Parts: sequence; structure tokens; C-alpha cells
Amino acid sequence: MVPLNQKAEQFTPDSFLIAGKRTEDAILAYHTAQEFSGNTYSLFSTRTFLTMKSVHPLVFREIEYIPTHPSQNLLRSDNYFLLTEQVDIKGINVLITSRERTFVDMLDRPNLCGGIEEVWRSLKMTEYLNTENLLKYLRALDNSTTSAKVGFFLQRHPKITNNDQTLLRELKKMIPVSLHYFDRSRVDKARLVKEWNLVIPEYILNERWEEQ
Repeated sequence: MVPLNQKAEQFTPDSFLIAGKRTEDAILAYHTAQEFSGNTYSLFSTRTFLTMKSVHPLVFREIEYIPTHPSQNLLRSDNYFLLTEQVDIKGINVLITSRERTFVDMLDRPNLCGGIEEVWRSLKMTEYLNTENLLKYLRALDNSTTSAKVGFFLQRHPKITNNDQTLLRELKKMIPVSLHYFDRSRVDKARLVKEWNLVIPEYILNERWEEQ
């Protein structure tokens, strides 16, 4: 709704609110959810939201609104709304993925978040995670590669979970039984990290992004 003291052509609506109300079941997610929390390396002119509806991307006032479907594993287990919460945006309730779900989702689908470097730099800003919620979501997502990515990242950045070794042990029970690739687009200059059964590019291992 346009405020009474503004003209429609001059009014700039909240982009998070538009994305969160794009469909009846919209959930702010991925980089958008992380950006809403103020913990991203970069600010994007895109807003990504989950939906089970068929809806096309929309560009409005130089912002692109990108719908994406949830994991089939979540849908099969009726966990579409798992670890979501309501936030108030200008007096209107909008659904957004929780801190833990956002963390996992960004590692699960970095292509929706600006790529590995943006994901890595953004998630390093995470101050804490609820480990019970983290495990609950990973078990519902049921993706061994993503579980291994999460474990590898948290092992490299132990302050996020207060160096929770119990969590790492649980995550190691969820990793692939054979080697998987952290980044399939970069299989050259990569090394197997056997502990997580992940083939990881050296630029990630060394956090030397200019070599991508």
C-alpha cells in the first residue's frame, strides 16, 4: 500500500516484503535470508524466495525476484516449512528461513547465492548456530554431500558452534560413502579431504578466491 503522503511513482516498496508476499507460500531464503539478517559479504539486487507454486521471475524497480522450488526430499517428508520463522516487515508478517536452515541452504545451492566465494565469506560472519536445529534440518534434507560441506565448513570455523566436537561426529555419520565433489564446475586443482569424502578445490582449501 502506498503511504498517503507519497505518490505511487515515487514510492519505493520494501523488496524483502515484495518477495515474501510474491506467493501465498513464499519463504525468503538463501542469500536473501542471509542478507535480511545483515550477514552477507555483498548486497544483491535480487531477492530469492521458496515457493511450491509455478511463478515466473519478476523485475521491478531494478530488483529481480527469483522463485525457486524446495528440495524434493523436503516435500516428500512434508517439511517445506521446517525451520522457518515469521518476521515483521512494515507491520506485515513474512516467512523466512531460520539461521540454521539458511546456513545449510547456502552451502547446498551456492548458485542461488552468488557462488562459493560469496557463500564462504558470508557464512564466516555467522555468530552462532543451534546445533539441534542444524542436525534436524540436515536430516530432513537428506543430502550427504551437503552434510559433508557443512561439516567441513564448521570444522574450519569452530567458533560458530563453540568447537562442538559432538556435532562434527554426528555430521561424519551423514557424509557420502564414496567421494563427492564440493564444486563440480572445478574438478581441476582439487584435493580429496578423506575425513569428509569431499574433493575440494584448492582455492576453497586455501581461501584464495582470486585464483578461481
